[in-house]
Amino acid sequence: MVGQEQGEGEVEVIHSWSAPRSLSTSLMYSFAQRDDMEVLDEPLYATFLKVFDVERPYREKLLSKMESDGDKVVKEIIFAPGEKKYRFCKVICKLFHQSATIPGNYFVVVLKFVEALSIDCHDFNVVDIVRCALCRFQNKMVALVPVPSVTNQFAVDSHVNSLYVGIFEGWDSMDRVLDCRIKEGSLLVLASALHMSKQRLPGLPSDLIKKGKHFILIRNPLDILPSFGKVVPPSFLDLGLAELVSIYNDLCQLGKRPPVIDATDLVQNPEATLHSLCEDLCIPFQDSMLRWEAGPKLIDGIWAPWWYKSVHKSTGFSSTRKYPEPFPHSHYDLLEQSLPLYNWLRRHVRQASTLLKTPLPPPDLPVPANEKLLAWVGDEILPRESAKVSVFDSVVQGGDSVWEGLRIYRGKIFKLEEHIDRLFDSAKALAFKNVPTREEVKEAIFRILNRNGMFDNSHIRLSLTRGKKVTSGMSPAFNLYGCTLIVLPEWKPPVYDNTHGVTLVTATTRRNSPNNLDSKIHHNNLLNNILAKIEGNNANADDAIMLDKDGFVSETNATNIFLVKKGRVLTPHADYCLPGITRATVMDLVVKEGLVLEERRISLSEFHTADEVWTTGTMGELTPAVKIDGREVGDGQVGPVTRRLQNAYKKLTEESGVPIPSYLEN
Repeated sequence: MVGQEQGEGEVEVIHSWSAPRSLSTSLMYSFAQRDDMEVLDEPLYATFLKVFDVERPYREKLLSKMESDGDKVVKEIIFAPGEKKYRFCKVICKLFHQSATIPGNYFVVVLKFVEALSIDCHDFNVVDIVRCALCRFQNKMVALVPVPSVTNQFAVDSHVNSLYVGIFEGWDSMDRVLDCRIKEGSLLVLASALHMSKQRLPGLPSDLIKKGKHFILIRNPLDILPSFGKVVPPSFLDLGLAELVSIYNDLCQLGKRPPVIDATDLVQNPEATLHSLCEDLCIPFQDSMLRWEAGPKLIDGIWAPWWYKSVHKSTGFSSTRKYPEPFPHSHYDLLEQSLPLYNWLRRHVRQASTLLKTPLPPPDLPVPANEKLLAWVGDEILPRESAKVSVFDSVVQGGDSVWEGLRIYRGKIFKLEEHIDRLFDSAKALAFKNVPTREEVKEAIFRILNRNGMFDNSHIRLSLTRGKKVTSGMSPAFNLYGCTLIVLPEWKPPVYDNTHGVTLVTATTRRNSPNNLDSKIHHNNLLNNILAKIEGNNANADDAIMLDKDGFVSETNATNIFLVKKGRVLTPHADYCLPGITRATVMDLVVKEGLVLEERRISLSEFHTADEVWTTGTMGELTPAVKIDGREVGDGQVGPVTRRLQNAYKKLTEESGVPIPSYLEN
C-alpha cells in the first residue's frame, strides 16, 4: 500500500465493482496481463447463489465447486497471502449491499409503496394502507414487502439513502435484526431487516469494503440489457446498479472516494482510460494491459461458457459494431428504472420536481408504438419520459432554436443533405456558436434510428438550440455550454389525408414580414404559425392559409402551397414564406413532368377559383386541398395533376435518399 511496507506474502487487493455485462471480464483480462497482478473472477458468486434463490443454468455445479461461506471467501481467498504484489478482485454487484433476504424472497423496507399484505406477527401494530403494509416497532415505522413487488420501484426513488432496508432510526444504528411472520395467502415466510453496511451478505465482514482499493466500472443499461438478455431474462436486481450507487456512497463516507470509469470509454480510448485508472489506483500503467490472447482462460469462472462467448473472441478493448442493434422493447421498463442510477454515477442524479403534476389522465398516443421510443438529447440517448432539456436551455427561455423535419423511407433518409444544409444556414443566420459538426449531427441521426430500429415510415424532428445558459436571460452571452442537439424520431405516417384531400381556411393572422423576422430562418419561434393554426382548428379545418402584409397568399401555417389553373402550376414566391425543401422538390418534378411552372405573387381569389390546389411539406408530402374557405376547389375531388405529381414524388422517395448505416451492415 502507498506509504506502507507490505508484509511477506501480503497482497494489495483491488476491488472492481460493476454491473453485469459491463466489460468487466475484458477488464479482468486486461489486469491479468500485468506482471505484478493475479486475478479472481467473482469469488463471491457461490455466496450469492447460496443466500439468494436465483436460477442459473450452472447453479449446482458452481455451488459444488466453489466455496460459498462468505467469511471464508473474504478471509482465505480475497485477502489471502499471494505471490504477486496486487490481486484484482472482480465483483459483479447483485444483492451484496444494503439488502438482505432469507429463502422466500421477503425483506423489510423503509418505504411506502407496493401492494398491501396481510401480516400476522406478534409485537407489531399493523397498519394496512392501499399500497403497502406498515408495521410499528419500537415507535418506528417499517414496511414489509415481497421482493418481486418492490424491484420495479428502486430506480424511481433512487436518491441514495431512500433505497434501503432496515429499522430506520439513523443510518448508523440500523443494526437490529427482526424476524416476523408474513402471511400472504397460505404462505408463511420469515422476513428479516438488518443493517448491511456492516454485512454485505450474512457472514461477510466489513473488511470487504474497508480494506484494499476500489473502483467502479459502469456501463449504459442500453448496452447491458440486450447483452444480459441473450443468456437469461434480466431483472432490476440482477443489474446491481442500485448496489453500485450504495457502494460508491459508503466508500465516500469512509473517505475512500472510488474512481469511476465507463465501459464506453474503455472501448473508445482504452489506453487513456486505463492510464487514468492506474493513476487513481496509484499503480503504474503497463502497455500489456491493452491486449490479450483470444480464447478461454484458466482464470475464467465456471459460468464462462454461458457468459464469455463474445469476450473469448476478443484480443483487446474494441467493438466490432459501429451502430447498435435495436433496443428490445421487452427491456424498456428496466431501462427507465436503471438509467437514473447509471446517470447518477456518471454525472450525479437529477431530481425531478414533484410540485407540478397534471391532474389529467395520460392521453392515447396517435401511434401507440411511440410510447417506448428513444430520443437523442445533447449527447445522450434517453427514453421518451427522460428525454428533457435543461430549464436553462435557450429553446425553453426564448424559443431560440432552429429545426428540420426528416422522413425515412425504406432504410433511407430523404433529402438529408439538403435539410442539414438549411439547419446550418439557419444556425449561422442566428449567430449560433459552438455548433456540432455536420458529421456529428449525421452520426446522432444514424445512431438514434438504429437504437429505435426505425428504418421506414418514420419521421425525425431535428432541433439545434443555442444551448444551455449559465443563468436565465435573453442574451446569447449567457450561452457558454455550446449548442444542444435534439433528435426526436417517431413512428409517423404522413399527417394529412393525401387520398381524399384536406380543407383550408384563411387566417386573419398575417405571415411574418422579413422586416420583422425572416421566414427563411427555420427557427423554433412558431407563435406566428401557431396563432394561424388555432384559427384553423376553431374552424374545423385541417390547416390555415396565411397572407402576407399586402394580402397575397404566402403559405399555410405548416406547408407551402400550389395551385393549378388551365394546366399551369403556380406557387407564391418565397419572400414571405419558408422556401421548403419539399416545395423545391415538387417544383423540379413539375418541370420534369413537362408542366408549366410560374412563381409569383398570388391573390386569395386565385386559390378560390383554382382547378386544383395542394400543399407540400416533409410531414405531409404532397397533400391535395379540396375546399378553401367553404368553396370547393375545382370539382371537389383530387385533380389529375395532383395525382400525377404524387406518383412522381413517391417514385422519387423510393429511388433516392441517404442510406442509414445499419447494425446489420457491421
